[in-house]
Amino acid sequence: GYPGSCGIMANYLEEAGFEIVQPVNGDKYDIVGADSQILTIKVGEGEKVQTEPGTMMMMSPGIKPSITCEQACGRCVGGEPCFNVIYTAEKPGFIGLTPNFMGKVIPVDLGMIQNNKLLSKDGSYMAGLGE
Repeated sequence: GYPGSCGIMANYLEEAGFEIVQPVNGDKYDIVGADSQILTIKVGEGEKVQTEPGTMMMMSPGIKPSITCEQACGRCVGGEPCFNVIYTAEKPGFIGLTPNFMGKVIPVDLGMIQNNKLLSKDGSYMAGLGE
């Protein structure tokens, strides 16, 4: 396995020829692959992952999807879908996500953003931990 990664699927993906590009905060999620990247997030009971529609590739049993339309107007004006999917873990597990288009998965800790402002391209949001 890869030292420091959460190891959810790392061994299997490495055996299949994928390279773990950037393990971030090794205990929570992994990003694997060079071009067609997979973000695998480890979730504990009661934890939530909010995603763009169409990004879920795989998930363990016990993960329950639901839809939210909160802030739909602001999202649509900002180039995002009008709704998002929220996956809630009823028991510990994982969820694997891929972008809706070719691109790099870049983790951003919003707690580290100064002045609570982050400029990004339309459609760049893929997922977030929590609500």
